Amino acid sequence: MTSLRRVLLHGIVEAGPGMTATEIWRTLGRMMQDRAPSLASIQRNLNLFVAHGIVRRDVSSDRVLRYRIAPARTGRIAITFVEADTGRTIPCNAPGIASLLRQLAAQYGLAVQGASITVSTTHPNATDVLP
Repeated sequence: MTSLRRVLLHGIVEAGPGMTATEIWRTLGRMMQDRAPSLASIQRNLNLFVAHGIVRRDVSSDRVLRYRIAPARTGRIAITFVEADTGRTIPCNAPGIASLLRQLAAQYGLAVQGASITVSTTHPNATDVLP
């Protein structure tokens, strides 16, 4: 995640839910002593956040766009190991791996919806059971 996007997320949180891009820009100006990024940069990054489900955009009846942080997803990430030689799939229930994938994706402003990991048998005593 770029420093602009980090600052923008802080600005959205500071401004509060339901703020317009202009109100977020003004909040950033106060936070950054009038050295906020341009309104166009903020709008482009808000569009990116909306596309990736990080921020929600609500449109009021008077067509004013208001932004808020999207609620956290509570669903589990589907992680599947795919055996390279056979194509066999093995579901992986490993909360630690799911957490790591979420953290890595967040650094790029993304959200993980599922993951497949290609594996191969390297040990003669390998089992079908994965922790």
